[in-house]
Amino acid sequence: MSGQLGPDPMPGLTLREKLLYAAGSFGVNVLSGLFMLWVPFRYGALFTDERKALVGIALFAARLIDAPLDPLVGWWSDRTRSRVGRRRPFIAYGTVPLVMAFALVWAAPGGVDSAWNLAWLLVSGAAFLVLFSTVVNPYLAMLPDIARSRDDRVTLSALIAGVGLAAYALAVIGGSALAGRTRSFAVLVAAACVLVAVSFILPLFVRERTSAEDVAGSDLGLVEAVRRTLANRPFRVFLVSKCLFWVAVHSVVAVTPFFVQDVLGVKGKAEVETHTALLLACAAGPAFVWFAVMKPLARRFSKRNLSLSGLAVLAASAGLLATVGVWPIERTAWAGVLMVLGSYAVAVIYSMPNAILADVVDLDERLTGIRREAIYFGAQGLFVKVAWSGSALLVMAAQGLFHNDPALAVRVSWLAVALISGLAFLVFLRFPGDEELRRMGAESAPQGSGTEG
Repeated sequence: MSGQLGPDPMPGLTLREKLLYAAGSFGVNVLSGLFMLWVPFRYGALFTDERKALVGIALFAARLIDAPLDPLVGWWSDRTRSRVGRRRPFIAYGTVPLVMAFALVWAAPGGVDSAWNLAWLLVSGAAFLVLFSTVVNPYLAMLPDIARSRDDRVTLSALIAGVGLAAYALAVIGGSALAGRTRSFAVLVAAACVLVAVSFILPLFVRERTSAEDVAGSDLGLVEAVRRTLANRPFRVFLVSKCLFWVAVHSVVAVTPFFVQDVLGVKGKAEVETHTALLLACAAGPAFVWFAVMKPLARRFSKRNLSLSGLAVLAASAGLLATVGVWPIERTAWAGVLMVLGSYAVAVIYSMPNAILADVVDLDERLTGIRREAIYFGAQGLFVKVAWSGSALLVMAAQGLFHNDPALAVRVSWLAVALISGLAFLVFLRFPGDEELRRMGAESAPQGSGTEG
C-alpha cells in the first residue's frame, strides 16, 4: 500500500520527473563537497603554520553570516506567489549568481600570510554560502509538494541520495587528484560550475503541485512561522536526532585520515590520501546497492524503523572500528569489512530523512491548515550547519587531548561517534510511526480544513 500523504489526490511522479528533480542533488553535493573539503586545504597553503587557524576563523565567520538565512529563505519561499510556483523562482534566479560566487571563492588574490586572502575568503565564502541556502532550501522544499505518496517519497529520496553520494565521491576523488595542481584544479572548478548550473536547471522542468490558492493562509510573520515550526513535537525529535547523526557522520569523514595514518600505519601524504579514499569507498560503494531496495524495505518496516536500524548499525560499526588493532585480525582488511557494514547506515540515513520530513510537513498542514515546506527545511538547515561544526571540534579535540598517543586519539573519536549515534537512536525512538502521525493529524486538523486526506 503506497498510501496518499498529501492533502489532495495526485498522480504519481513519472520516471522522467524523478530523474529531473534528482539531478539537482548533483549540484548540491558537488558544491558542498568541493567547498568543505578543499577550501581549508587551498587557503591553508597560503598561510604559515602559526597563521593557518585564521582560515578556520574566516570560514566560521562566513558560516555565522549564512546560518540565519536558512529559516528566512524558507519563510520567504513559503510566502512567494508566482505563476511558476513558490520554489522554482529561487532556483531559476539564484543558480547563475551561485556558481559565479563559487568560482570566485577559488580566486584568492595570492601572497603568503596576506590579509587580502582572509578578506577574500570571508566575503566570497559568505556570498557563496548565502546563495547556496537561497537555491538549495527551496529545491529541497519541492520534494514534499511534488511527491505525495509514501512510495514516491522513498523512491525519490533514495534516488536523490544516490545521485548526491556519487557527486560527493566525485568531488572527493577529483579534488584529491588535483588539489595540489593549480591549473588542473581551476579546470575542475570551471567544469563543476557548468555541470552544477545544468543540474539545477533540470528540476525547473518539474511542475510544482501546490497553487497560490493552496497557500493563501501562509502569511505568518517570520518569528511566528519559526515558533510554530519548532512547536511541532515530531519535528523537534527529528531535528535533534538528525543533528546528532550529522555530527557522527562528519566525524567519521574527519577521523578517517588519522585512522589510516595512526592505526593502520600508512605513511606518506599521498599514500594516506589514497588509502583514505579507498576506505571511504568501502562505505560509499555498497550503499548504492542498498539504495535500490529502500522502497521495499521502507514499505515492510516503515521509514521510522528503517532509520532506527541505520543509526544502530552506525553505532555498532563505529564501536568496532575503535577496536581495530586490538584484536589479532589483519587491520586493513578488518577496517574494510567494518566500513562495508557501515554502508547500510549510509544508505538508510542518507535516503530516509527527506522522506520523513515530508511526512512532518503533511502533519503540520493537518494541524494548521497551511502548507509550509520550506520553513521546515530552513530550520533544519540552521541547526544542521551548527552540528557540522561540532564534528571537526570533536575530532580535533581528541587529537589535542591525546596528542601523546595518536592511536588512542583515533579510538576515542570512534567511540565518541558510536556514543553520539546511540544517542541519536534513543532520541529517534520518540518519533511517531506512520499510523501515529496520521492519528495526530486527524485528531488535531482544523475544522473545515479539508486536509485529512
